[in-house]
Amino acid sequence: MRIEKKLIISIGMLIAQQIAFGQGEEESQWYKKGEVYGNIFANVHTEFVDTHAKGFDLDRAYIGYKSNVNDKLSGNIKLDLGSAKDVAGDAAKKRFAYIKNAYIQYKYQKFTFKLGIADCFQFKVQESFWGYRYVFNSFQDRYKFGASADIGFFTTYKASDIISLDFSVANGEGYSSIQEDEDFRTAFGITINPVDIVTIRLYSDYYSAMDTTKDEPQYTGAAFAGIKTDIFSLGVEWNYQANSGFLYNQSKYGTSVYSTVNITEKIKTFARYDYVASNKLHYDADPWNFNKDGSNIIVGCQYHPFKNLKVAANYRTWLNANDDNTNTNAFYINFDLSF
Repeated sequence: MRIEKKLIISIGMLIAQQIAFGQGEEESQWYKKGEVYGNIFANVHTEFVDTHAKGFDLDRAYIGYKSNVNDKLSGNIKLDLGSAKDVAGDAAKKRFAYIKNAYIQYKYQKFTFKLGIADCFQFKVQESFWGYRYVFNSFQDRYKFGASADIGFFTTYKASDIISLDFSVANGEGYSSIQEDEDFRTAFGITINPVDIVTIRLYSDYYSAMDTTKDEPQYTGAAFAGIKTDIFSLGVEWNYQANSGFLYNQSKYGTSVYSTVNITEKIKTFARYDYVASNKLHYDADPWNFNKDGSNIIVGCQYHPFKNLKVAANYRTWLNANDDNTNTNAFYINFDLSF
């Protein structure tokens, strides 16, 4: 909590200093150059299981404000009105608002620096390439390999038109948790675009375990390759996490394959297959993650009737690795409204 407060205070002081010592009246009115933005993810669905659950749902709602102080310095703050599924117990009857982003950004030549609560680099490339976050979040986000945003220091370096590097040091718990220990997640990634239609991504991080109650540091690695043309896209990613949850020899891994075919300018079809597994199965003394292992299949069609509205009809199947658990099938119509 103390670290969060110090960072927020630092953000405020830097912005105040920039305003106070800015050049000219125009620069001092930086707040007039900003814009409000937001997203609403909603759906109507029916699940083909014994309970036959169905109804309307609001997955997420984001609202934010960003502004340029000058051509190098900018700020961004965004609230995430999370799903009721984010919490358990009686609290699940309510929704909670989190600060998803609250950072200052500074650009210097080929470098971009962010300080505060910002989006992590861990699966941003994969999420963007998949392109249907409002339908289903990307592999590492879905299966808890890391948080989508965190508080810390983030930097990117555009080495050339082909290679981009990124580095970050963050709390590790994610934007909805409070830092209560001395653990930090240090990450490094490289994105390569050898030609316009090809993207290659390599990523690794080290999550320290300073707390003596934790067994081992956690390591995460990922590799991604994708091709995208005007007609179709195809992406493949591989993910691995060792000592998951700081527990020795507790590892999980998996792959995700996804593709889109552009039928018309406004209509796209898409499909995705996920496979997630852990290193201890049901016959081990401690299977730990076996009940969450399995395969996920999604097929759907997106209609983009207006600039700020997307609608996707999709069918989903979850196949449990544990035969004792019931597989699930569901039909969703998802909506993404942006402004």
